[in-house]
Amino acid sequence: MDLTPEQRLTLIEADLRQTRALARVTALLLLAVLAVAASLWLSPREVVELSGAAGRSLQLTPAGVELSAGGRTRAALGVGRDGPQLTLYDEDGRPRAWLALGVRGTPRLALAGADGAIRATLLASEQGLLLLNGGNGGGALLVNARDEGASLSLAHPATGSAVRLFVDRNAARVLTENVDRRIGVGLLNHPDASGLVVGRGGGGAAPDLLELARGGGVGVVTATVDRDGVPQVELVDPDGKQGALRAQ
Repeated sequence: MDLTPEQRLTLIEADLRQTRALARVTALLLLAVLAVAASLWLSPREVVELSGAAGRSLQLTPAGVELSAGGRTRAALGVGRDGPQLTLYDEDGRPRAWLALGVRGTPRLALAGADGAIRATLLASEQGLLLLNGGNGGGALLVNARDEGASLSLAHPATGSAVRLFVDRNAARVLTENVDRRIGVGLLNHPDASGLVVGRGGGGAAPDLLELARGGGVGVVTATVDRDGVPQVELVDPDGKQGALRAQ
């Protein structure tokens, strides 16, 4: 049936009224959502909590996100002064593991024992670093990888003793040392010579085999074989006097 112009205008006006009513409802809903979002953003004490099965819950706070189970926090994600950090907690609520980005975005992983002391640290910077620490003056393992070489150190800080393996552009060295007394015994594989070095470093640090082999210490015994296969034994007494015995 054809509609008269008046009937068409009546239908158009009705559609416009419904459209305006729907627009007003949509605008009110949008304003309500924005108000809630602004309240959550601006209020420092606002906490949003979502609860799930088996006592699990998620809390959203201005400091970050926390995951809980059984009434205890089990994981937390937040952004600190240097960057983001993820913390994992054991069943007693004690922090046991951290994954974070530090200064200049350097990734860092730290693992703690039941007493809360850090037992393992992995740092991925310009030089890779892995540290395993027994704690309470116990043993420690340090792995260090750099562009110029790598080193592996086994140490017991309580006794001042350590075993170190170095590989770099200059030489490969294995050193057993007493850090406090600066006494070392080691093997040296240098492009010019290979051998055994025993002695005390002349500086304030633990002895360096290259320095000892080149006369950098006192009370040193060096037994080497040069690139031509010629063996040589050198002695440096505590007064710095040097003597050498070289096979002809």
